[in-house]
Amino acid sequence: MVLSDSSKLRARCAADCLRYPRRRPPLARLAHQGLPQALLELGFTSLDDFWPPWCAALQNGEIASIAFAARLSPAAAETGVVTVQEFRGQGLAAAATAGWAAHPALRGRALFYSTSRTNTSSQRVAARLGLRFFGASLSIA
Repeated sequence: MVLSDSSKLRARCAADCLRYPRRRPPLARLAHQGLPQALLELGFTSLDDFWPPWCAALQNGEIASIAFAARLSPAAAETGVVTVQEFRGQGLAAAATAGWAAHPALRGRALFYSTSRTNTSSQRVAARLGLRFFGASLSIA
């Protein structure tokens, strides 16, 4: 799915990688070459850290943002999303999150996106996607 004609961004779910037979699919390339430094800096150590189901927004064939199942049950799922520093502010987190929400493995589940009061970047992602406020949580340390 083309998300932006100008930058030719694509959000692609893990199952869609096989649609690009002329190039090595991103997962196969990562398995062969290892994770790029930008993903290592975000805390990923291996492909096992891509919690399924997940969806990535790519730029120039590289993972720029990835949305994943931070919490998953038979009834509901909550997304987590992270974007490589150099690609922040370009709508890629929203693209990855939208792709994640459309993932076939999530059909029939209630989907949630949460953010903290201080994470304005995450709040902009929610606004870009037109998500409505559902409630607040409180934690006591």
